[in-house]
Amino acid sequence: AKFKGLLENLLPTVEKKRKHHPALPYVDTARYTRDLYEKSAMHSNNQARDNWQATALGALKLILGTQARSADARNALWTHFNFEESYWMCPIGKAGGEEHKLPIPKNLLLSLKQRAKFATDERVFPGDNGHKFLSSNFLVRELRSFGYHDKKGKKITLHGFRATFTSWTAATGSGLKEDSQMQLGHKENDETYEAYMRDDLFDRRTALMQRYEDYA
Repeated sequence: AKFKGLLENLLPTVEKKRKHHPALPYVDTARYTRDLYEKSAMHSNNQARDNWQATALGALKLILGTQARSADARNALWTHFNFEESYWMCPIGKAGGEEHKLPIPKNLLLSLKQRAKFATDERVFPGDNGHKFLSSNFLVRELRSFGYHDKKGKKITLHGFRATFTSWTAATGSGLKEDSQMQLGHKENDETYEAYMRDDLFDRRTALMQRYEDYA
């Protein structure tokens, strides 16, 4: 059946409601981070044996410390990290692989260096059961094992951490909107502003992410 010019005039208009990803309230960030790092320490000795739980916990740390999307974190390669200058050239999948320079705060850097000692190839988070990289299901399962919920009582999501970070930045006055949006890798809606804005605000974002890690 033809929709354009026919069914579109006969069928009722359906308004799409934007769904927000359940997010951890930023006031709970310190409690969640404590649980994450304590649990990770318990499994750290198993990293050499490709323990999927240790791998998933490492990915959760990377997401929390950089605000990268789940898929970008799970597909991370060691060749994109610069430990000497503390940054990650992260290829953004939603942007066709365009690289985004993300600062790495101090505790996360130590954690990544520790994990790198057990690396057998270029994959930061190798997969299991035939998966090349850590699967989304494993990562979500590990996140839910902590039992955290948003303000409405819904189970928090991986993507929701980006909302947690944005809310913290605004509520505490720890950074400007440009800083947080640049860290998230969002495109500027104002094409004129985007055309004239040539700086990636890396130094400001480095300071912002260290403040966030210190808070967490």
